[in-house]
Amino acid sequence: MISLIDLCGHEKYLKTTIFGLSGTSPDYAMIIVGANMGVQRMTIEHIGIAFYLKIPFYIIITKIDICPKNILKQTMASLNKILKKKKLKKVPMLVKETTDISEMAKKMSNNHICPIF
Repeated sequence: MISLIDLCGHEKYLKTTIFGLSGTSPDYAMIIVGANMGVQRMTIEHIGIAFYLKIPFYIIITKIDICPKNILKQTMASLNKILKKKKLKKVPMLVKETTDISEMAKKMSNNHICPIF
């Protein structure tokens, strides 16, 4: 059975998030980003925490239906920039089809890619 943790987004829950990540040893972390809100400071914090704890993570982009196209484009560009930074060295991979999921899961084991749904 694969264990997964969804990271709490609000700053006041940061201790809970860190406890959940370090105390439960999840197999994966899911980071949720609202397309209309863009990449927030806590998003960057959660990516860093998952990275330093060596927990593979993937990103879910929500609220695409209510987000203007230019804001979605900015959000995706910000995520790509963050994930490709020198320390992280992640390859962001956009999941477009359900058939991509099994291929991404295989590649996630080396912890070099980051699927974006």
